[in-house]
Amino acid sequence: MEGFQTKKRLDKCPSCSTDLKITEYACQKCKAKIIGSFSRGELSSLQEELLGFLKTFIKNRRNL
Repeated sequence: MEGFQTKKRLDKCPSCSTDLKITEYACQKCKAKIIGSFSRGELSSLQEELLGFLKTFIKNRRNL
């Protein structure tokens, strides 16, 4: 997964610690916005260590 940058997604409000919801997607190029209520993908709930293992596993063609 060369060139893949992982940025930690905010899951909790930094002010009150309530779960955050995804309500908007925006295109950086044309500035189009999609507004709604979106669920997070299954992988976003994984712990950082497990996500790192999964990325390595996939990168190495499922060979341990």
